[in-house]
Amino acid sequence: MDKIIKIISIAVFFITVLFFTVLTVILPKFEFSEAENRTLSQFPELSFKSVYDESFMNGAETYVSDHFAFRTSLFSVKINVDRLFGKNIVNGVLFLEDRFVMPVTDIDENNIERNVLSLNEFAKNTSVPVYVMIAPTSAGVYASEIPSYYANADQRTIIENISYELDNGIIALNPFSILSASRDEYIYYRNDHHWTTYGAFIAYNATIKLMGYNPVPFSNCDIEHVNSSFYGTLYSKTLYDGFRADVIDNIHVKGGYSEESVEIYTGTDTMKSESMFFSHFLDLSDKYSYFLNRALYPEVTIKTNYPEENNLLVIKDSYAHCFVPFLVQHFSKITMLDLRSISVSQIEDIINTEEFDQILVLYNFENFATDINIRKLSLVK
Repeated sequence: MDKIIKIISIAVFFITVLFFTVLTVILPKFEFSEAENRTLSQFPELSFKSVYDESFMNGAETYVSDHFAFRTSLFSVKINVDRLFGKNIVNGVLFLEDRFVMPVTDIDENNIERNVLSLNEFAKNTSVPVYVMIAPTSAGVYASEIPSYYANADQRTIIENISYELDNGIIALNPFSILSASRDEYIYYRNDHHWTTYGAFIAYNATIKLMGYNPVPFSNCDIEHVNSSFYGTLYSKTLYDGFRADVIDNIHVKGGYSEESVEIYTGTDTMKSESMFFSHFLDLSDKYSYFLNRALYPEVTIKTNYPEENNLLVIKDSYAHCFVPFLVQHFSKITMLDLRSISVSQIEDIINTEEFDQILVLYNFENFATDINIRKLSLVK
């Protein structure tokens, strides 16, 4: 009897493997995974060189993994089973009671120091006032909910230390305390690494005075719920759908100033728009790109109907995308630069700081700690 059961088990195993192998071969292949919000690998080129250096076999293995039949469904089932057995972290993403967070680990203090020195050098080489905001991620604001046996950087302390190390000519805008005090409100997405529009508004409201402007009161704003089915980057790393979908809000200033034109330089051409908001992304997995389109474009220029000429340069990552729309109330032109998409040879041609009245550097903590492109600012004369 045991022998029969063993034979049946082996047969079932091989039939299952054959079944999924056949499905993997015959099912249509896709270039992009909406669930994971990433481009899938393509079948590698077969050549003597690719076989010799093993790149063909490695590429084929990745290709099969990416296109395996029902891959995302099977992975999602596995994660749910793991959760039942108490596993709380997947691909660096930690499950809290009602949200994901991504603890920040392996902080390179030397890289932070180099970035601070680059900002100091940048500020010395311009007469334009420079402001720096390092925005905490949700792992910083909700650090008390993360068990101590998980490594997680002390963002509050490190951001304060960065502020102290910036030269006197730079004004630090530190929203950590106000965001921490608002932790019970909807200031970070549950399924994505960005702050929400309301979180960005709180940071704007707490810091804009330091830039010399009166903040818009929240009572003078209307909230538009533009989407209520957002599963972002942290979901894409886990495919766990046990947390409520996020809501994307657009906060409009009643009777305020507005954008008149938006120009996005893609690196090869310029896209033009009349709005800072791109609704077609709400039908895709990359819903956060509703705010000012995709993050990695080199340059975005926003012209507004603000009545006085007042130009702002924003050097940024994607945390700026739902923050910058509030700055339309104070500037006639806002130019956003993403250093990740600007080469060293382009840097001086693109950035002429004397064209601006103020400069804002805005990064989330993790990007500031790890990014090496900020050093390009030290080249700007």
